[in-house]
Amino acid sequence: MTVQSALRVLRDEGLIASRSTRGYFVTESRPDDDQAPEHSSEFVMLREQLDTLTSAMQALGERVSQLEAVVPFEDPQPESP
Repeated sequence: MTVQSALRVLRDEGLIASRSTRGYFVTESRPDDDQAPEHSSEFVMLREQLDTLTSAMQALGERVSQLEAVVPFEDPQPESP
C-alpha cells in the first residue's frame, strides 16, 4: 500500500512514468520548477518528514562526534577460540 502511494506521488510529480506490463521508469528529464505541477499534499508531508529525519540524523551525528571526542573508542579484539 505504501509503495503504491509513493509510486503515485512520483508519477504525479512527473519523476517517473509507468509502462503497461513493464513497470515504472525514471523520466528522462525532471520538470522545470516553473512548469512543474503543484506538489501534492502527500509529497509535501513526505518532504517535511524527510527534512525532520535529516535534521535529527545530523544532530545525532554531531552528538556521537562529541562523545567520541570525550570517550576513547577501542575496537574490541575477538576472543581466541
